[in-house]
Amino acid sequence: MALLTAPKSFATNPGAAAAGGDTTPGHVPEEVEVDGKRLPLLGLMEVLAVSRLIGDTDVLGGGGKNAGFAMERNVSGTTIAVRIVKIDPSESFNFDDPANQLMQSYNLRSRLPKLTDKRNCQFGNQQPLNIRWDTLSTRQQETFLITLSKGLKQLKDTDYLTRLIQRDGEFDQALAVVDEHIQEWLAYLEIQDEVYETELAAFAAGTDTAYSPALFGAAGGDSAGMGHAGAAATGATTDDGSAAGAAAAGAAGGR
Repeated sequence: MALLTAPKSFATNPGAAAAGGDTTPGHVPEEVEVDGKRLPLLGLMEVLAVSRLIGDTDVLGGGGKNAGFAMERNVSGTTIAVRIVKIDPSESFNFDDPANQLMQSYNLRSRLPKLTDKRNCQFGNQQPLNIRWDTLSTRQQETFLITLSKGLKQLKDTDYLTRLIQRDGEFDQALAVVDEHIQEWLAYLEIQDEVYETELAAFAAGTDTAYSPALFGAAGGDSAGMGHAGAAATGATTDDGSAAGAAAAGAAGGR
């Protein structure tokens, strides 16, 4: 199965030219080849958007081992899509670590790897290359923005964030420490709001032809209109592409 077996594929797309694909550095495909058939690649943009919301700087991992995939099938058992799922917590809440290339991009004196465009997506702590925003298709950008905008709205609700972290008092830390974590997270969310301000505004307004929420329907969806809700409605099922895929598929794909 030709499924981007290593993160370097995101930067160089080896073999893409022979397949008639895009060889632009930093580009990621919207389809993968399974048994000679090209199928939609789902979930990657959602996973990347969540990584920006929670500061996961190693979301896919330098060797691509922090994410797996699940095969989605219809009621006839035919494989109709491949979905990327998270199988490892990676480096979540890595807000101010030197490995965070977004934060390094604000430090002009830093010699550490940094994002040349703050909208680009870091996917590995030991990976100087990243996924370039300007090489993503309109559909990929829209899928990313749907997830990002929903996440920002939910997580910027201070009461919700407090309950999420305090766990009704079960979080075994002093309240001052809890509040510090909350404020740190909120500050990081504000940075995401600033980085994607233009794109989010155009997307919310629905007047920019580059961002058309109508493509996804009133309730949103993913790049192929086949989220887990849609999969359930059509009787689609998933098969794991990794040992932890079953548990991760529901957690990462639910909307």
